[in-house]
Amino acid sequence: MVYLHSWIYCFWLSVVFYASGWLLGHSVMKDGKTASSISLNPTDAFWIKKYKRLLVPYIVLNSLIYLPKGLLSQFVMRPYDISFEDYVYAMFHPFESPNGEYWFMPALIMIFYLFVLLAKMAVFVPERLRVLCYVVGVAACVWLYMLIGDDTLGRVFYYLIFFAAGYLSRKKGLLLQPMKYDVPVFFVSFALSLLSIRSDLEYGVFFVFYTTAGTVMAVALSSIYVRKGWKCIDHLFGTNMTIYLYHWFVQGTIWALYRYSGLEGEPYEFAHRLLAVVLGIYLPYLLYLFMKKYSSNAVVKVLRFISGEKI
Repeated sequence: MVYLHSWIYCFWLSVVFYASGWLLGHSVMKDGKTASSISLNPTDAFWIKKYKRLLVPYIVLNSLIYLPKGLLSQFVMRPYDISFEDYVYAMFHPFESPNGEYWFMPALIMIFYLFVLLAKMAVFVPERLRVLCYVVGVAACVWLYMLIGDDTLGRVFYYLIFFAAGYLSRKKGLLLQPMKYDVPVFFVSFALSLLSIRSDLEYGVFFVFYTTAGTVMAVALSSIYVRKGWKCIDHLFGTNMTIYLYHWFVQGTIWALYRYSGLEGEPYEFAHRLLAVVLGIYLPYLLYLFMKKYSSNAVVKVLRFISGEKI
């Protein structure tokens, strides 16, 4: 399990930010625009939409978690004391928030701002120098990541690389049609990503290599999925944010029940993890369907607002 965790952890976030960049490119380019056309005014409609989608769930759900998790600190992996100062500190330090997994939401807002700013600056760079600027920019982001360390700001600079790669991929039309050599690309990148299976993984140059290989693997796999006409996960379309927001509650409960059940041994361990994966996906999925079906209900509207859904 340790090795499997090391492998997945190497690339899953880079894929998330790559997809976010691709979707930004898709949303602006279908209207004939580019990222440089987005206003940097924080009160612009574009940014208000991002705040509702990302910051509202981050603040509200972390606030709801704060008190009960603080009261049960003796049973959790990251205990903390309950105080107003600690609460404010946690909110401004996403890794220290009650649910540290939500760190990516304020980080993604920062990445959006940085990328739009860089896109506006790139307009003034001559075409022949842009490739050089991209290379220098990637090197600078990696250097800042290693300099700052593995916290929110360090990760902002690091995952900005993958966000930009996703945007440029959409700009070049990648994934609008299946890739030509997706199968060999998948197997080569998959083999390279397996090099990350080690329990003492360090965040450095090799981590950059592994995350890049894993991201390429995911992109190639998505191309194969479309080209083969597979439909096995189509029913989850549009539910990713809901699943991410609420899987923690489900899996945390399952973990606690298993931890204090007294059951030991590999069969129970495997069953517990399998149950956590399946229910961690499908209970939030059912919640998404519930919110969609009863979207006009007043209580459901509040729940949708908390979940960052458009009301």
